[in-house]
Amino acid sequence: MKNKGLPIIHATEKVAFRWLRRVKGYQLRDLSYQARNSPDFLANDGKGYEVKLLHHKTIYFADTQIEKLSQQSNVTVLVFSNKYDYPVVTFPFNMVTIPGYWETYRLVKVHYSRSSIDRSWFTGPKNDKATG
Repeated sequence: MKNKGLPIIHATEKVAFRWLRRVKGYQLRDLSYQARNSPDFLANDGKGYEVKLLHHKTIYFADTQIEKLSQQSNVTVLVFSNKYDYPVVTFPFNMVTIPGYWETYRLVKVHYSRSSIDRSWFTGPKNDKATG
């Protein structure tokens, strides 16, 4: 069956969506999913949520994500591990500097071009394009 233009939600984003509903009390109608934008979820109360998958002790941000998230004031980053159905760490985006650290987690800025996207940073192998 074809997708017919519907956004594809990744596994970590599904876990985050369920967590936002279960723990934060959002109803289905309260959350908008932005497949190709940042933050990943916008809530009707004005809050935004950017979802990240933890790779060892590193959290990766694309340069374009940083630019978009920096323009918004009320975004929380939710960092998930494949082991749990709740975030292992959360932080307000406007409280971090990338590259840098939040607690013991390394925050890395990744550069890529649309013509040759290196998606290896999504899965965690070494990536010489990462800085930080």
